[in-house]
Order: sequence, then C-alpha cells, then structure tokens
Amino acid sequence: MKEVKCSYYQLENKRKAYFVILGTGLLSILSLGALIPLENYLFNRYFIPRKYIDNRQLTYKGRLWVLFVIFYVVLIGLLLCVFFLQIILNHYNLATSGAFQTLNAIPATLGAIIIQAQTNKYNQKSTHFIDEKGKKSGFHFKLFYFLGKYVLTKIINYASLALLYPLSTRLSVLYDYKRGYIDGYYFTYPFSMRKTYPRYLLDLLLSIITLGLYIPMLLIRRYTSDQEFVHIKDIKRVE
Repeated sequence: MKEVKCSYYQLENKRKAYFVILGTGLLSILSLGALIPLENYLFNRYFIPRKYIDNRQLTYKGRLWVLFVIFYVVLIGLLLCVFFLQIILNHYNLATSGAFQTLNAIPATLGAIIIQAQTNKYNQKSTHFIDEKGKKSGFHFKLFYFLGKYVLTKIINYASLALLYPLSTRLSVLYDYKRGYIDGYYFTYPFSMRKTYPRYLLDLLLSIITLGLYIPMLLIRRYTSDQEFVHIKDIKRVE
C-alpha cells in the first residue's frame, strides 16, 4: 500500500508549545528587544524539529551566538547611521525640523528589515531533514521579493486590523518555501483558504477577551494549518 505523504506539525504537548511562544515573546518584550536573538533561537529549536514535510522530520542546527552576532552587528550599524545623520542635521541647523527628523526612521526601518532578512537566511541554512547528511539548505534570496513579502504582509495585517492575518501568513510561508530549499529539495505550496476564517475569528475574539493570553494558541493553530500545504517537488534538486 502506497504511503500517504502528509506535512504537519507534531506538537505532542500543546500546553508546552503555548508556554514556549508566551515565554519567548515575554523574553523579548521584558528585555526591550535586547534578547530577540535568544527568543528566535529558543522558538526555532522547539518548533522546527516538530515540523514534518511529506512525513520527513526536520531538525534545527542553528547556533545562538551567530544570531546574536547578526542582531548586534546590524544594530550597531543602525546606531552609527542615526548618530552620523544627527551630526549632519545639526551641522546644517536642521535638527529641529520635523521633516528632517523623520529621516531617523529610515535607518530604523532598514535595520529591522536587514535583521529579519539575515536571520531568516541563517535559520534556513540551519534547517535540515533529520535523515540527510552533508547537504545544503538556503534561499534564492532577492531583496526586491523579500521587501515585497515584508511590506505586503504588513499592509494586509494593518489595513485589515488583523482580520486577514491567515492570508498574510499563508503568503509569507508561500514565499519561504518557493524561494527556499532544504538539503537540496525544492517545494510546492498550493495553499487554500477554505475553512480558515470561522476558527480564526473565534481565536481572535478569545485573544481580545483574554487580553492577549490566548494569542499563543491562535499562533499554534496558524502554524499547524499553514504547514499542511507544503510538499517536496518531485523534480529539480540542488546538489
């Protein structure tokens, strides 16, 4: 009998998954963002090994110190940009101008995008099938496509007041699997939106009623649902 290939999250203990999401989120908030790399590392170390693509388990081999280097190198570069920009504004007596002060938002925005892009690339390289050895994972990364994903998903979420969050997450996952490869394997992602919204709207309502405490469960449902559509392509493999 032919094996049915399924993709899914194997979350044997949803209570633990809930506290991983809640704990890593609080870790970042309470540290004022200083421990974002630790949040990212703990999250991926827990969730990626529980991902299955066509019944094949993934594993995460990222290193915490690399995530800290990526984060703080970009952060230091951002602070230097703001510092020198402020010097230039002061030199031309433009420091008190509201219009010119908005320029300070540009390095911050670019810094956030660069941190996310480099972190995503590193996490992709660190993700492998548990039954493969010595193969490479990565992205066919193009800044234009990444910016399109980043901007589009943010616009969808903010413009819809989070009502279209299931759509934005599917689009984000579509980008990740269409542009990325794991141990040389490419993927398809023919996602569907059917039967998504009744459950999501209930989860959103529960998140509001519980002042955000239900959000980890909402995210668990989204991760689980989003993972179902990815499959390994039968052809075209990177060696």
